[in-house]
Formats: sequence, C-alpha cells, structure tokens
Amino acid sequence: MDHEMLKEYPSSQFYGEDMIYHISIIDYLQEWNLNKKGERFIKTVLLQKDGLGLSAIEPVQYANRFSHFMQMNVFV
Repeated sequence: MDHEMLKEYPSSQFYGEDMIYHISIIDYLQEWNLNKKGERFIKTVLLQKDGLGLSAIEPVQYANRFSHFMQMNVFV
C-alpha cells in the first residue's frame, strides 16, 4: 500500500494493516425539531420499536451514545 497517498486526507482517513478507514459524521447536520420528535414518537409508541437504537434521539443522548461507540469500537 502506498501510504504517501494518505497524506492528502489526514483528517478523514487512516490506515490499518491492509485497509483504509474513512470516517464521516453527517448526523450533526440534522436538527432536533418537531419532525424528529414526531419520528421518534411514531417509531417508539405506534410501531413499538426499541428507542435505544434509533437515530431519532435527543442530541445529548445521541452524542453520549456516539462517543461511547467510538471509544469502544473505533479508538481501541
């Protein structure tokens, strides 16, 4: 693998043994508004989905869950 090419994308890519990892975070573009609250209500109350795994979750809870996931699964 040519590791020199990775220098072009230092903030978004890093390399393992024979793999390139690309991390993108797009959920921060979503607003926690009436639509998201409605989505959560429909999925948890009407469709009886488990609210813990949904992306429609309050921002502080989402940030905590995301941070925990990254610490446990990515930055080990």
